[in-house]
Amino acid sequence: MTGDPWAGARSYDLMSAYSGTGESAWEPCCNDRHGTAVAGIIAATHDNGVGGAGIAPLVVVNAVRIFRGTQVATDNQIADGINWAWNVAKSDVINNSWGGGPPSNAITTAINNALGQGRNGWGTVVVFAAGNTSNRSIGLLGSVVYPASLSSTTNVISVGAINRWGELTNYTPEYGRVDVVAPSGHLTGFCIGEVVTLDRYGSAGCNDGPNGDINYTSTFSGTSAAAPQVSGVAALMLSQSPFLTAGEVKAKIRIGADWWGSASAFGAGKLNAYRALVQ
Repeated sequence: MTGDPWAGARSYDLMSAYSGTGESAWEPCCNDRHGTAVAGIIAATHDNGVGGAGIAPLVVVNAVRIFRGTQVATDNQIADGINWAWNVAKSDVINNSWGGGPPSNAITTAINNALGQGRNGWGTVVVFAAGNTSNRSIGLLGSVVYPASLSSTTNVISVGAINRWGELTNYTPEYGRVDVVAPSGHLTGFCIGEVVTLDRYGSAGCNDGPNGDINYTSTFSGTSAAAPQVSGVAALMLSQSPFLTAGEVKAKIRIGADWWGSASAFGAGKLNAYRALVQ
């Protein structure tokens, strides 16, 4: 799942059709810098000499577009996208680098459907970015946003972000349930960050990839960049142990995390792929 990096109220477009662009609800196309960057963190090819390496490079990515321009998806449309991901596309893991807005019965029901009925009853793993609600530079401390906030009562995995020095990033939430944290850039915004990943093809993206390669970026960030790292590790876990339940995946990721400080700030700690896999 892909979305706008926390523009405020929920504003996500479910594969909307744009007149004249060739897009449709079933064939989303083009111009998604945020979703492309998220997908690259999970699935970018290894050992090809360009860009970065994805955590789970052999996975199949089923893209569900829920944000486009200024269009706003309805809660029912977002729920439809989640249900499509687990029930039609048969996704083992649903990464959600989006959030915000008031709780929705339709969205919560779709998430619970995925957690309870996905993967033939073993449960689809559902990962949510915790949100970019803080601004520590001015003393603003925010809370985990919905739907990541469901992690306190369900098997949703909520992911916060730490910077290269192991500190909480400027934007990651201070309050609410975070399960684990993963590395990201300290600041966030358009072409502001420190994570290397895929970018829009050609000159339309940030144009700041390694060695000047314009098809990659070196400036992705936010909890949007932290969540797909957890999703990639979950995919590796299921490739090794396909009959783990969604709850067991969450528990192993939490148990395997490196303790990093206060649970209220860092959850169970920093994501550790190796330890999650060998638990």
